[in-house]
Amino acid sequence: MFTNLVEKRPRHIWFAPTCGPWSAWPQFNGQRSIQAWEDLLSQRHQQLEQIALGIVLFRYQRQVDHHFHWEQPARSLMFKMPYLSEVFQHSQCAEFDMCVVGDLRDPQNHKPMQKGMIVATTSLKLFQLLHGRHCPGNHDHQQIEGSTVFEGKSVRRSQFSERYPRKFARQVAEYMCSSQGRHEKPISPWNVAETLVAGSSEAGPLFKKPWCQCSTRESLSQTEKTREQTDTTHPERSLESNLSTGSSTNTTGRKENH
Repeated sequence: MFTNLVEKRPRHIWFAPTCGPWSAWPQFNGQRSIQAWEDLLSQRHQQLEQIALGIVLFRYQRQVDHHFHWEQPARSLMFKMPYLSEVFQHSQCAEFDMCVVGDLRDPQNHKPMQKGMIVATTSLKLFQLLHGRHCPGNHDHQQIEGSTVFEGKSVRRSQFSERYPRKFARQVAEYMCSSQGRHEKPISPWNVAETLVAGSSEAGPLFKKPWCQCSTRESLSQTEKTREQTDTTHPERSLESNLSTGSSTNTTGRKENH
């Protein structure tokens, strides 16, 4: 995989790791007993390798100035992991409902399935395409529980809902293959808010701060403003600060050298 990554240098990587142990139902079931909770923690520990892989892929895409998109259900706890703070510093979280964006429906009774989603993306255009498209509440939903019938076989609705609807997949693919998708630069970690507001005349709920890392981005922005003021008024302090902090002040915000 890494050989193909380096040789083909894809403009976009779509990363959708297993959400099983991070989703709401395992969290609920894990509270039934100590043994159930220990089993859940063990499953999450085993899934950490997927998170590590995602961070490696994300870093490589940033290094070559290409895009990365990390998808999870809205109720997944994966995006609360502290390991992902680096990803959120350089991306924006698009929040939407799959019944609107993808027309996700139960294959047996054809009722819409809402399924909230979050995509942490380095693309402003993809963020604008997906974010804020929530269900207006004008139809009933099929709860994602129990089983349904798909292609003549019984399947759990939670498992079926993991499949991307054709409508959703087409929209994402069309963006990636478009001229904008091929030439758009990844958003900056420091001016992401300014870039988003300038990129659209609709400043309503589209630019709502996502729950996953709003406080982190705000603190980073404040830190950057303070650093810029120090550079201007006291350049000697800025130099001393850079010398004392060392590798922790690199442009990517990582601490790989510690």
